[in-house]
Amino acid sequence: MVNLNWPWVVNLTGVSTYIKDPLKIDKLIKVHQYVSGIWKNGSKYLHFYTLYNEEHSIELIKQCVKITKTIDYLKLKSDDYFVLFLSCYLHDIAMALYPNLERFTADHVESDLIYSEWKERIYRLINLDLSIPSENKYVTELEHTDKVEIKLMLLEYFKKLDSYFESDIRSSHAFQSAKFIKSQADLNFIDKAFIQLVADVSEAHSYDAKDVYKLKSKASDDLFDLKYLMIILRLADLLDMTRERISTSFMKQNINYMSGISKYHWISHLSINNCHIESEFEYSVPKKDANDKLQINEIIKLKIYLNTCQLTSVSESGSCTDWGAKYDTENNCMVVRINDHLDNGADKNCNYMCNLSCKWFVKKQEYLFK
Repeated sequence: MVNLNWPWVVNLTGVSTYIKDPLKIDKLIKVHQYVSGIWKNGSKYLHFYTLYNEEHSIELIKQCVKITKTIDYLKLKSDDYFVLFLSCYLHDIAMALYPNLERFTADHVESDLIYSEWKERIYRLINLDLSIPSENKYVTELEHTDKVEIKLMLLEYFKKLDSYFESDIRSSHAFQSAKFIKSQADLNFIDKAFIQLVADVSEAHSYDAKDVYKLKSKASDDLFDLKYLMIILRLADLLDMTRERISTSFMKQNINYMSGISKYHWISHLSINNCHIESEFEYSVPKKDANDKLQINEIIKLKIYLNTCQLTSVSESGSCTDWGAKYDTENNCMVVRINDHLDNGADKNCNYMCNLSCKWFVKKQEYLFK
């Protein structure tokens, strides 16, 4: 048996409510130890990610439980929870790994652009015109060029390469995590069937929404419902949006050295105090002369509490097409309603004057809106 004297047990009490098999609980704790060890020194290459470690995993498990308790439609079995909780731990594991630097030498549009730009800068630095064949002899002029200028250029392209690998890891981490999960001998204590499911659920957290929500599902009949697991993990991951995702002290010391995209994510997390999901039900009474049945709809609400308010207008009217926003003066909040099939063809265009807070949130939470 694994030693249960772990902070995780304190922070996430009642796990046996969802996973009935004590051996599976032991395996989950072993995965916690494993992920904690991999993330102990942070990312092996990039240090400016927001939290993707076991703290993020624990928060996701809590969010998953909240989601299944809140949304009546999402029913899970004990083994579903086991796969889901494992996915919470392992879905971002590739973010901690050192990237394959040799990928930069392969044919990629982004790396080719950096290379071409660097080469042109070198040619300009030594006044070399390649359209004149005889000028190739001036390549030796590089030896006589001010080394300060060359060093500054090297520093500039070091930052470009750093940004390239950061973007590469971000964009491919879901696929790489799934690949890592299926290939790691350290995870052999988990049955291969479960490993495959965890890899599939983990990879799906970066899929397009349509590739998850349009999957056919037989939740009550199948041993596992991958569609529900994918939906819940994706939503839980998106709801971990608050300031708890970052270290404020670390940000203050290092923000000047972060890439633009990292600054954006860190400041966005800093701006959100907490996030709360809840649901309510509404019903429509059928008309007397119709054959319609009583319809009950479950309405999901997210309440996001900001610690900053910026209502400065950024355009005369919104350009959003699938939701509408308005400012609730009485409650001092923005209300954003996402349209769905219940709108019966109603106009979906937002006619509210865009403010900075609303536009930022719609952009930052694009996946959540989808």
